[in-house]
Amino acid sequence: MPITVWQGEEIEFGVPYKTSETTYAVDLLDALQSYVLDPPISKPIFLQNSRGGFTQFLRNGGRAYGDIGTAPGTYDIFEVSTPECRNALELTLYDKAAEQIAKIASDQLYKLSGVRIHCYKTSITKAKTDDGSLRYSTRGIHEVYLVDRKNVMSRLDLLIPYLTVRQIFCGAGGYYRGRFVISPRQLFIKNIFAEKIFDEWPMIGLRDEPHADRRFYRLHVVNCDGARLQMTTFVRQSITAYVLKSIEEGLVNNVPKVLNPIQVAKLITTSPDGDWEVDIEGGKTIKATELLNSYYLTAIEKLFERAEVDQYDKLALTEFKRILDKEENGLIEDLADTVEWVTKLVVVEKGFENYFEYQGDIVEGKVAADYQYTAVTESLFEELEEELGLKKLFSEDQVKWAIANPPPNSRAKARVRLADMFKNDLDEISWSSIAIRGRTVLMLELDSWEDHKIDKLAEDVKKNILEVG
Repeated sequence: MPITVWQGEEIEFGVPYKTSETTYAVDLLDALQSYVLDPPISKPIFLQNSRGGFTQFLRNGGRAYGDIGTAPGTYDIFEVSTPECRNALELTLYDKAAEQIAKIASDQLYKLSGVRIHCYKTSITKAKTDDGSLRYSTRGIHEVYLVDRKNVMSRLDLLIPYLTVRQIFCGAGGYYRGRFVISPRQLFIKNIFAEKIFDEWPMIGLRDEPHADRRFYRLHVVNCDGARLQMTTFVRQSITAYVLKSIEEGLVNNVPKVLNPIQVAKLITTSPDGDWEVDIEGGKTIKATELLNSYYLTAIEKLFERAEVDQYDKLALTEFKRILDKEENGLIEDLADTVEWVTKLVVVEKGFENYFEYQGDIVEGKVAADYQYTAVTESLFEELEEELGLKKLFSEDQVKWAIANPPPNSRAKARVRLADMFKNDLDEISWSSIAIRGRTVLMLELDSWEDHKIDKLAEDVKKNILEVG
C-alpha cells in the first residue's frame, strides 16, 4: 500500500456564457442527470433520494454541482469533485474520471438540445463583471488533504515556501494577456490564508469542515492548476501529501521564510526560462530547485525510511528527483512528457507552427490552441498524449470503471451502497453522513469500509430507524 494521506479534488471547469449573466453550468448539470451508466450498473450517474430527485452525489462517490464564480447567487461554474481517495494514485484515476464526467455532461446536452458546450480544465478564463464586461478570472483545482489538526495546522508556515515554488514541477501552463506563464493560477492569488475562497483567492483556504473526526483538518490548497497530463497530477498530489506527512511527523525543519510569497510566486510563473531566484529572510536568495531539494526532498527521504512505501511511492519520488535534476541543469524541455507546463511550452509556445495550422495573429492562435488543449470535450490532448508519449498511469478502461465505481473499501463505497439500499427513505447525503427519515447517520471514518462493515451499519439503520419509525 502507498503512503496513505486521504485527499480529493474540487475541479472547476470553465464553460461558456449562455446569457449576459449566466453560463451553461446548470444546463450541463441538468443534462448529466439524464445519463444512465452502461450495464451491468444501468443506473443514473447521480444518486437519488426518497423524493425521486437527484442528489449532488455521483455513483463513484464524488459530486457534481454548480458553484459561484463571479456574481453572488449565480451558478456560473460547473464543478466536479472526486470521491475521497486514500493516496495520489487513486486521486489521479478519479481526476481523469472527473474529466470524462464533464465530457458526458457535454455529450448529453448536445443530444438533448443540439448545442455543443465545451468544458475547459483551465485555471484562467474570462468572466462577467457586475457591469457586464469581461475580465480575466480564475478557475482551477482545490486540493483537499486530511491532516492531523494538532501537528500540521500549527506548522503551516513550513508549507508556504513549498506552495510558493512547487509550480515549477506541477504548473499546467497557459496564457495571460498573451504571455505564456508556468501557472496562471498564481497571478490571481491575493492572500496566504483566507476562510473565504471566492474573490479572496488564498494559497490555503481555512474553512474548518473536516468531514471526519475533529482530530483531523481538511486542508484546502487553492493555488493549483488543473492538469490534463496524468503524471503531472500524480507527482503534484504525491509530493504535496509527502510534504504534509513530513510536517506532521516533525521531519521538516528550519525552512527559510520566503519574503513576499505571493509576489515570488508571480515572478516564478512569468519566468518559464528557469530563472527562479527566491528572496528569503536575512537578505539572501535561493534557487527554487535548491529550496525544494534542501528542505523538502530531504524530509521526504527520511519519511520513506520510516514508512511503508510501495512502487508508486517510489515512482513519485523518482519522478520528482528527475524533474528537479533536469531543471537545475537547464534541461527543462526534457520534461515535456511529465510536466504539463513544459508540454505546453514545447508544443504551443515554441512549437506552434509545427503542430497547428492557423491563419491570423500568432498569439491569438496560441491562446486558442491552449484552450483546445484544456477542453476535455476536444480530442487534442489525447492526440498529443499518443503522439508525444506523454506519461500515463491509467488506461481508458480503468478510467471508465472509475466513472461508475467508488474507491474500494472507502467511505465513498459505503455512501453509495447505503444510498441505494435506503433510496426510498433517504433524505440527504453529505460527505460524512446520510439522513434517513429525519435521522442523521454519521460516517466519520474514511477507510476500512469492507462489505461486512457496511452491512452492519445497514442493519443498525433498519433496526434503529426504519423499524421504530
